[in-house]
Amino acid sequence: MTDDTTIRPPLDRYRFDLIVARVCEHFKVSRAQLLSATRGALHVGCARHALYALSYELTSATSREVAIVCNRFDHSTVLYGVEQTRTWKAKKPAYYKAMQAARAALAEVQ
Repeated sequence: MTDDTTIRPPLDRYRFDLIVARVCEHFKVSRAQLLSATRGALHVGCARHALYALSYELTSATSREVAIVCNRFDHSTVLYGVEQTRTWKAKKPAYYKAMQAARAALAEVQ
């Protein structure tokens, strides 16, 4: 049986750091807030969901790898955050707009 890390390349830390920087910029949170193990305010939680979604979407990382670098205990937290961002266009347009801006800024770097 093969380990998940032997099938996929490891998480690109440079790319992850770019995603963190863009999410912090567009959601107006600090890196410490974003990667903190505490829950924090609503806008910080939404910024984390954006971080999970963009990291999962724009890197080769598994949900487990994203959870580890984001100081989360469980990959299901990442999957839940990814799912939550899919409802933002209708339910939380300001957060949706911030995530789209972060995504666009990341596309310019590629």
